[in-house]
Amino acid sequence: MTRIWTDNPAGLDTNVAAIGMPNIGTASNPLGTVYATEFVGTNIIGDDTYAAYAAGSAYTLTATSAAIDFGTTDPSITLAKAGTYLLLASATVQLVGASFAANQAVTIKARRTNNTAADVTNAVASIGTGITVTLTEGLGVIQLPAVLYTTTAITDVVTLFGDVAVVPGVGSIQVTAASILAVRLY
Repeated sequence: MTRIWTDNPAGLDTNVAAIGMPNIGTASNPLGTVYATEFVGTNIIGDDTYAAYAAGSAYTLTATSAAIDFGTTDPSITLAKAGTYLLLASATVQLVGASFAANQAVTIKARRTNNTAADVTNAVASIGTGITVTLTEGLGVIQLPAVLYTTTAITDVVTLFGDVAVVPGVGSIQVTAASILAVRLY
């Protein structure tokens, strides 16, 4: 194990353990100042984590993109600090006696719903239904790409939205589980 001599933002000199890091200096002979939070601490790990795991009744998708509503707990978070966040989200989709004459796209996306509502850039994913006849089975888990989201506001609300391009002629398509997670990086 090597040690890195640091001047932390509080003005206290401390040694921070680091595995595999070059020896930058010692207490008696510092070769340079390195801030500990550049390697260890809240800037890398994140000091604020926001998560919502849907609970309640499954949500039936329509042909219009809308907030996924489970009734009890929806996949929606409020970011209480300005900063840059890593956003992760997913939704489990199931066909319930559904008939599709042609393959239709099922789309899940993250959307800021206040402070000038807009889709979160690159936080969208889709899967196809295939052609089905009164089929009840899991269609799959739609995992949104991990994205960085930056806000200067302290009240941004980020919610999962979903839709199917064309509703099934018979039956329905439902979101049976959903989650959204935001970890503040800096």
